[in-house]
Amino acid sequence: MSRSADARLGRKRNDLPRPRVFALALVAVTMVVLAWSASAHAYRVFVTTNAGAPYDGVGSVASISTGTDALDRPTLELGKGAKGIAVTPDGRRAYATNNYDAKVSVIDTASNTRATADIDVGGYPGEVKVTPDGSTVYVANHLDGVVTVIDPATNKVVGTGIPIGAPSLGGGYSIAITPDGTRVYVTNAVDNTASVIDTSTNTVIGPVIPLGAKPFDIEVTPDGSRAYVVNLAAGSVSVIDTATNAVVGPDIAVGDDPDAIAISPDGSRAYVANQGDKDVSVINTLTNSLAGPDIPVGGLPSGLAFTPTAPGSTSPISQVAAFL
Repeated sequence: MSRSADARLGRKRNDLPRPRVFALALVAVTMVVLAWSASAHAYRVFVTTNAGAPYDGVGSVASISTGTDALDRPTLELGKGAKGIAVTPDGRRAYATNNYDAKVSVIDTASNTRATADIDVGGYPGEVKVTPDGSTVYVANHLDGVVTVIDPATNKVVGTGIPIGAPSLGGGYSIAITPDGTRVYVTNAVDNTASVIDTSTNTVIGPVIPLGAKPFDIEVTPDGSRAYVVNLAAGSVSVIDTATNAVVGPDIAVGDDPDAIAISPDGSRAYVANQGDKDVSVINTLTNSLAGPDIPVGGLPSGLAFTPTAPGSTSPISQVAAFL
């Protein structure tokens, strides 16, 4: 909600109810997404899991109905090393990466079946994201240092892959797409940079953006003006101005081994899961400083997700993800 809308309602932004943020401790799951199920009048939560450790066993995807908080269908087997998963905006398809098979599985969410043969992508695919309009799927391939582009209308790979960072070293890790769908930001954990892809041409624009040591997760603010990146080895967060694609201000010191980040729906806070300290740091995005003491959560926090609005809302959302 904009400031002008708040004024028309006669409320201050600080008076508005805040959505809840959830931190996930590291367990067997590798990706969680929520998709609205109109027929069930509830969300469906898709969770990728693996039989082996760390991720070399046969993967699968489980489906949980938020109406019953229970599995609502049999677990669907995927390839080896199931990792990332993303749901299309219309909720009809889910795309899951199998990093040991170097493939992406396409799931028909209504029938809980694999909709087509698995799609060959790059080496060790990790995170996958769908553009807001559902027209394109992007897959970060860590081993090859390329991003694979998939056309969901045909479930075919488009082109030969987009080289990012230092392709000879690999490194594509996390993906964030701007709300208008025009830019894709990809962290390159090997050479400590981020690459920016123009979705109209599927080419990298500008030089890589220097970041802190071992950049992992990246998220873009709801207004598209900033991208926040956690630097795992540096214990910090870098802030990118998406208008200039340059880091603004000094990096923000957070906890030890920050692994994931989530930005509140109103864009006022960024929450960072710190594995080393077993807590969550909260950043005030207006000042880009810590909003208060870190919040202990225990375990190895490695994923964050928000409810779409304040608790009790029934407004549907198409996708909320926690990358682990």
